[in-house]
Amino acid sequence: MKRIFYYAAAIMALALLAVSCEKASQGLVLVADKTEFVADGEDEVSFTIMKDGEDITHTPGVSVCCEGTLSTCLPPSENGFKFSTSIAGEYIFSASYEGEHSEPVTVNAI
Repeated sequence: MKRIFYYAAAIMALALLAVSCEKASQGLVLVADKTEFVADGEDEVSFTIMKDGEDITHTPGVSVCCEGTLSTCLPPSENGFKFSTSIAGEYIFSASYEGEHSEPVTVNAI
């Protein structure tokens, strides 16, 4: 009988852990289609913004900004948020929407 109780408790603990991990992955997430691109002014990185698993890239009020020395926000377009540059380096972006901020995403122009 004790063994059944321990198995049941272990299964419940695993289920609770799975639910808490799932909730941790929700929220605002910035996704880049690539982490490296050519710094030729033509090659570009496309960004998608997800909130609770739903694509909100084209939702009014969403912004994608670069941190650091560039420190600018990308203008939204019909095709979403895109970034290109002719200056090689590391660029760090984050998204924001309704006061919530995503974790930063790093892309490298080479």
